[in-house]
Amino acid sequence: MLKLRHMALGIPTANTWLHAQLAHAPDAPGLILVLDIPNPPGREHLASLAQQWASRLQRQGYATLCARLLGADELARDPDQMYGIPLLAQRLAGLLTWLGHQAFLNTLPLALLSQHTFNAAALRVLAQTPRPDCLICLGSQAGLAGRVALQELTTPCSWITSRHDPALAAQLHALEHLQVPYSLLLAEQPDSAPPGEGLIPGPGCPGVWEQVADWLKTHLPERQLPLRSIA
Repeated sequence: MLKLRHMALGIPTANTWLHAQLAHAPDAPGLILVLDIPNPPGREHLASLAQQWASRLQRQGYATLCARLLGADELARDPDQMYGIPLLAQRLAGLLTWLGHQAFLNTLPLALLSQHTFNAAALRVLAQTPRPDCLICLGSQAGLAGRVALQELTTPCSWITSRHDPALAAQLHALEHLQVPYSLLLAEQPDSAPPGEGLIPGPGCPGVWEQVADWLKTHLPERQLPLRSIA
């Protein structure tokens, strides 16, 4: 397996540029699009949750594209933009369109790993497109997508929600509208998490990485490498 190469990207979508980090190798078995949320002020030096997930996926050989639908400056000006589902969906749709035009990426099996309110945006977008091949959602907020998006989704999805999430009851009700195969893992908050944090499960939560790895193995298609001609 070849070593992953890392590069910073600016991706044009919806009248803005999205900050992204790509880790890629020609023989990667698939690409995982990881939606990133910037750390709050004072914690910029720490790896974000999405970056922790990307690092864990890279150790398994997957290519990753860790992308921010919102910039740190946007969130600093208006934190409520995290709940602007139409804008988030528009930017995610643009990001997927950009991926579809990248010749070295668009043939890879594709999974989307989302979190928080980005989950709702992902459900809305994927209800309109057959790509990505599978979806992994961390946290809750499925109900913000709306019943129509939940019912029209055709992408198999895995939900990993903290059993301590205050929105858990609403989450379980929303998932009843799904018509596609899905799994639900209620994760325990790790002992190391500060009070009030840890509601978005990380790769170190008990059983969480195993759930993600199994879902990718089961639902991410095997990559078809081109045959080399023999002279």
